Amino acid sequence: IGYNIGCLFAKTISHSSLSNQAESKNLMMAVNSFHGHAHNCTCQLTKHPLYLKGFGLEDMEMCEQIFSSSNGTAHVIQHASHFH
Repeated sequence: IGYNIGCLFAKTISHSSLSNQAESKNLMMAVNSFHGHAHNCTCQLTKHPLYLKGFGLEDMEMCEQIFSSSNGTAHVIQHASHFH
C-alpha cells in the first residue's frame, strides 16, 4: 500500500490488533515517490518504490495527478448547488 506516511503507518499496524492479519497477507507499506525523498535513508531504502520489486514505473501519485487536473474545473463548479 502506498501512503505518504507509509513508514509510520506500518509501525501503527504492527502495534495494532491487525498485525497478525497484515503479516499473514504479507502486507507491504511504501511511501509515494515524491514524499519518499523527504524521509530518512533507511525509510527510502526499504519503503520507496524505486527500491521495491513489483512497483514498475508506478510512483503512487495518481490520485494527486487526477486531483491536480480537476483544478481547472473549480471556477466553473465553485458556485454549483443541488438546484443548478
